[in-house]
Amino acid sequence: LAGRLALVTGASGVTGLGFWTAAHLLGANATVAIACRETAACEAAKRELLALHPASGGAVVPVRLDLASLASVRAAAAAVAELSTYFGGGLDMLARSGTRAPPLSPSPYPPTVCA
Repeated sequence: LAGRLALVTGASGVTGLGFWTAAHLLGANATVAIACRETAACEAAKRELLALHPASGGAVVPVRLDLASLASVRAAAAAVAELSTYFGGGLDMLARSGTRAPPLSPSPYPPTVCA
């Protein structure tokens, strides 16, 4: 996947699907933009990913993205668009993982408590 650009959300925790998706893409030499709410979490995930694949021909680029803020969404979109200019002007892959959205309608079921 050398020369390909992927954007992965939900990659800030080392146990989640987003992190391991980013790890596999990086292992296949893709450049992976990881979108995280917290800059520190992005930087920590970047260090972990690079430690897993030190010889990768790809790169890890942290992108701050807080879906609760339209300003953050716009800034992240601009950052990815700028990054994509180095890859022929496009984003090759999007892996959306670990995002939470409110339900479309209230649930008729009571909330579940897990202990």
